[in-house]
Amino acid sequence: MLKVLEEEIKTLELLPSMLSQGRNDTDVRNSSSNALPSHHWFTGIMTNFAIHANREAGWKRTLEFPEVTQIAEYKPDQYYKWHADINPFSVAEYERKVSVVCLITDPSEFEGGELELEHVSAPKLKRGSVIAFPSILRHQVTPVTKGKRVTATCWVIGPQKW
Repeated sequence: MLKVLEEEIKTLELLPSMLSQGRNDTDVRNSSSNALPSHHWFTGIMTNFAIHANREAGWKRTLEFPEVTQIAEYKPDQYYKWHADINPFSVAEYERKVSVVCLITDPSEFEGGELELEHVSAPKLKRGSVIAFPSILRHQVTPVTKGKRVTATCWVIGPQKW
């Protein structure tokens, strides 16, 4: 499965990663990325992980459908500082509820680039490992110091509740 995805990733043009509203701020995020459509086969797999985690962890988030799956590439000195995957001030009808990250690259191919979750011990990911967490949880990717780290991240959204 990962080999097929890796071949598809090779065809994507990875562009400088943007923050919300198409803003580029390399003080916060320095990486390259592009998205697979919400109907992509891998997005379906990631969505199933989100649904399973939501149920098993007892988060009880109302999940309706996935956004996209973002492919992100981090090379030396690239990172994504502390952030949450939601905007608490948004007035949009839907918001991200569960974030799912899959490590595509084998950890032996890069150094640094650790996914850290605020107030939670994140497991060391292996190639193909998936981690899901509530999108409101702050997290970061530490700077890559050697090699290249590639991930796939999917967000499953639901109605925003006030």
